[in-house]
Amino acid sequence: MARGEEASQRAKDIFMANLRSRHTESQEGFKQVFTLASDAINQEISGAATTAVVAKILESPMGKFALVGSVGDCRAYLLRDGKLRLLTEDDSIIPKDVSGKIDSALKISDLEDEDWGYFDSRNKITQSLGGEELENIHVVRQPLKDGDKLVLTSDGVHDNLASSEIQAAI
Repeated sequence: MARGEEASQRAKDIFMANLRSRHTESQEGFKQVFTLASDAINQEISGAATTAVVAKILESPMGKFALVGSVGDCRAYLLRDGKLRLLTEDDSIIPKDVSGKIDSALKISDLEDEDWGYFDSRNKITQSLGGEELENIHVVRQPLKDGDKLVLTSDGVHDNLASSEIQAAI
């Protein structure tokens, strides 16, 4: 097994073991599990790293909601009323406005000349689990309605499909 796979497996094990806890029902508690996974990878699998996106569905007196967290370039989308919306933020070296153009391009020729330089850098990330200290674990609290769908993807999906293609596939 490659080190990246080992790091992914270790992170998954830590998330599965900890997400059932009531402690992870707050955004801060949820973030702590990401830190726990990153620290474990650093200590146990030298030089390995992984990215992650995790969602936990909860019920409150106000209704259902999801806590969604991410580190790296894995993503979470919300499909509501036929419209796909990105919930997470990539830890990418690419500026957000350019990233949005790349995501919506159906073919490479749809990109403007100034965006070409960024296209090959779309997988370069600024943080990961097992990498250097986590600076910003992205966690959002998303209210849910009946019929909503959460879609969690790795970069292998959104690097190869435009947002409209992901939406159509769902």
